[in-house]
Amino acid sequence: MYDHAIECENCSDPQQQGIGMSIILAEAEPVGGFVGMSISEPLMQIGTLATVFAYMRRCSPGKDTSPSLTQKRFNDLRQRITPRAVFSQSG
Repeated sequence: MYDHAIECENCSDPQQQGIGMSIILAEAEPVGGFVGMSISEPLMQIGTLATVFAYMRRCSPGKDTSPSLTQKRFNDLRQRITPRAVFSQSG
C-alpha cells in the first residue's frame, strides 16, 4: 500500500498524487488518534482523581480534628438551622 503512495511521489498526475496522499493520511489518522488519547486520557483521569482526593480531604480532614470540636460544630450548626418559634401569650 505504501509502495503505491511512494512510487508516484514525482509523477505529475494530480489524481495519482491525491490517491497517494489519501493512502498515507488514512493510515496516519488512527495512529495520531491513539497517540493523542494515550496522552489526554491519563491526564484527565489524574485530574479527576486529584479532584476526588481534594474533596475527600476537605470533607474529612482526618485525625487532627478532635471529636469535641466536631460535636461543637454540629451543635452550632443545629442551633443555626433550628427554627425559633416565638410564642406570645395573649390573655
